[in-house]
Amino acid sequence: FRNFDVEFGVTGTSVSPCSYIYCGPRAFSEPETMSLSAFLKQNEDKIVAYVALHTFSQLWLMPFGYDVNALPSNLNELDETAHEAVRALRSVHHSNYRVLRSAQLYPASGDAPDWVKKFTKIPYSYTVELRPDHYQKGGFVLPENQIIPTGEEIYAGVRAMAEHVVKNMKL
Repeated sequence: FRNFDVEFGVTGTSVSPCSYIYCGPRAFSEPETMSLSAFLKQNEDKIVAYVALHTFSQLWLMPFGYDVNALPSNLNELDETAHEAVRALRSVHHSNYRVLRSAQLYPASGDAPDWVKKFTKIPYSYTVELRPDHYQKGGFVLPENQIIPTGEEIYAGVRAMAEHVVKNMKL
């Protein structure tokens, strides 16, 4: 997830392969990031939104994660769309998701949504941190009884985001 060439290795990463924030030996060193970035660049004129699903914290995160002072040019639209998605998501099971810029959570460079926002024409780019909201409630290992409700609410949020994006597209 931190292997993209956007402020690669600058903050919130580790060069230790045993670390959960390992960024790899160099940007795009991994076949997954190479393939995904190639696909996104080849299709950037057809794609209007990119969403990375991650765990955990119940957050809808906007770029940029590498610097709290770096702001996307369409921050207001990203924020409005994210809040619309969170309202829809919340209406399903009353889960409390919050909207933040990624760097407000913790600084991390090299992530896919930042690369998408900075180096493609794709206007909407987010990371959604799924359930649970706290490590003591399961953290990275979501309890089995939370899987379906999480899917239901995320579906509602992504659908609302997509509807909002389509409604506001400039054709």
